[in-house]
Amino acid sequence: MSIANFSPEAQTFSLTLTLDGETLAEKTLTLEPAVRRAVVVPFTDPGGGIVRLRLNVSDDLDADNVAYAVLPPQRQIAVLLVSPGNLFLEKALKTDPQVKLEVKKPEEYHGGMEGPTSSSSTPRAPRASATGASCS
Repeated sequence: MSIANFSPEAQTFSLTLTLDGETLAEKTLTLEPAVRRAVVVPFTDPGGGIVRLRLNVSDDLDADNVAYAVLPPQRQIAVLLVSPGNLFLEKALKTDPQVKLEVKKPEEYHGGMEGPTSSSSTPRAPRASATGASCS
């Protein structure tokens, strides 16, 4: 989010970040005169809801002291990895709690995309054929 001090004097104020009315974070900031600052307030939440940021400051325009955002609920992402074995890619995909990973060897995969919302295959080097190089 971006916060600005339009006054000719330094301002110290607090901000409150809530999700569906539950406080997630509180922070105190000081902004010098005529300064705009980007502020990042990290948080994690597996569900969704309405995020509200409120600046606790008394000024001439109260309407610009609050901002809202809708956070959609997380959903599972089914991923089918067709690979003869790629430990690093499997571990990377498993680090994301949203990913539901299914791994198949190329000989076990018969095509189609039933269920998974994403698929990946590990590239292989071309193999020689009677008519030249091919990739499968």
